[in-house]
Amino acid sequence: MNTEFVLFSIADEIRRVVKNNIDLIEFFRIHKAEFPYDIVNGDLYVNRVKNNSITLILGSDGKPTFKSSKTSVWPVLCTIAEIPPPIRDYQQNVMLFGLYHSPVGPTAESLLGKIVKAVERLRRTGLTIDLGARDKYHFFLVHVC
Repeated sequence: MNTEFVLFSIADEIRRVVKNNIDLIEFFRIHKAEFPYDIVNGDLYVNRVKNNSITLILGSDGKPTFKSSKTSVWPVLCTIAEIPPPIRDYQQNVMLFGLYHSPVGPTAESLLGKIVKAVERLRRTGLTIDLGARDKYHFFLVHVC
């Protein structure tokens, strides 16, 4: 069985999206009450998240490579909860963490195992993001669910 998995640079993807959205992230921290049904107002989120945290929302869905193909591609996509909806879901803010290609659907471990380990490493060490004139921010990743 010909199965492939590609892991992209998670830290680089997070840096890219945070740099492009830091104003929105800071705005949303102050005005999140204006989005009462968003994840950032949930009890679990409120009780676990500290200042300068980044919360990742992961998702995946497989699609056939071609209509006639017997293989499928499963992208693992991610958004940042601290960017307000619907802006967090804009194409330029969606991060590609990994791609799984196989004739059979992936197990949770084969699809997410390497990604979870990479995110866990970032969670332990934090992630410094140079925001130019604004100084450097050191973010911590939080897994809510």
